[in-house]
Amino acid sequence: MNKKKWLRVALIITAVALYRVYTYVHHIQTGCMQVGAHQRCRFENAANFEGLLHVDLLFTCGWVAGAILCWLAFMWSRKKGD
Repeated sequence: MNKKKWLRVALIITAVALYRVYTYVHHIQTGCMQVGAHQRCRFENAANFEGLLHVDLLFTCGWVAGAILCWLAFMWSRKKGD
């Protein structure tokens, strides 16, 4: 891919990663998260909520890692001169 495409992909994935980080922090602060059509809260079942929070953290880290890799690919394409 050329530089322009890598930049677009990096910006889109970075935006999604930032949104995922925001929602993860929001879930921690409020103690509730929306799962499908149901709202799960910490006070209802703490173990279940913590498990869902760990899964959410896993997906958040995946999006952040993807954004970092896209930015690295963009920088490599700039250096390579495609």
